[in-house]
Amino acid sequence: MGFSRNYLKPYNFVLTKITGDINDAELLQHVKALNRETRGISELRELADCRELTSVSALTAQGTTLAASAEEYKPGSLGVILVPKEKEAIYGMARAYQMFAEEHRESVMISR
Repeated sequence: MGFSRNYLKPYNFVLTKITGDINDAELLQHVKALNRETRGISELRELADCRELTSVSALTAQGTTLAASAEEYKPGSLGVILVPKEKEAIYGMARAYQMFAEEHRESVMISR
């Protein structure tokens, strides 16, 4: 499946929906596309809804941290990653992403 992204420029808000099964290349492609769309923006707010993500079997910890490290610095920006309550593997990958993405934003939180 993959990624859908809605950027509401007047509100500095991005809603990203991630569904199905994703892999390292798709995650990196999403991060690079988001970087292009929001280049030079500060105080961006992003909600990444992963509740319809069914599997991360094709996603590696190395690929996840590489994608998070590829984020461009966005001063004052905040991110929230919503994960399904019962999927520990998805929570683990979100946590790995969070640790590296926090270097590029003010805060990244995970919510179940």
